[in-house]
Amino acid sequence: MKDGGYNLDSLNILNNLANVYGGGIACYSSNLIINDCKISYNQCSSGENNRGGGIYFSSDGELTVLNTEIANNIAEETGGGIRLNNGQGQHQNFTNVTFYGNNSNEGSAIYSNEGYHIDILNSIFWTNIGNETIYFQANGRTLSIDYSDLEGGVELINLTGGASGNFGENIINTDPLFCNPDSSDFTLYNNSPCLGTG
Repeated sequence: MKDGGYNLDSLNILNNLANVYGGGIACYSSNLIINDCKISYNQCSSGENNRGGGIYFSSDGELTVLNTEIANNIAEETGGGIRLNNGQGQHQNFTNVTFYGNNSNEGSAIYSNEGYHIDILNSIFWTNIGNETIYFQANGRTLSIDYSDLEGGVELINLTGGASGNFGENIINTDPLFCNPDSSDFTLYNNSPCLGTG
């Protein structure tokens, strides 16, 4: 996707392979809204510059992700779930998003390099594999998170390059109690700590 406005609603984006960027989705210089989608088991792995196992989003434009599962995606280099690249001050928004089992050397769930602000609400980060859950590099930009369940807590967020963090008081680090994540069922049990808290 390039140079436009796109809405992805109620889609399953599964089991795709890319050589370099964006195993599931690659989007450039566009506004993209993703709602009620499953982006899972996608991969980019050609040896070098593997970025954004689930999603690769680059340049000017706004990304909004709502009510979506981003799970079990792989990027060997950066951004197992999502790689954000070369922004110009836009706010990228994630609300009610489950990041589970994504795998990358850096930024297992999200890797953001240059230029974006990121706002995260009511989201879950669990069982992602890499040096840190979120890698955020952006001089003068802010990563904001609240009402979310973050495995390992904010200690697994890497703020670098002059970036800042705005971490609310409602971030927890507790097993979210998915019903059957091994079968991609991310429904929460009735006694989940993530219910009724945001």
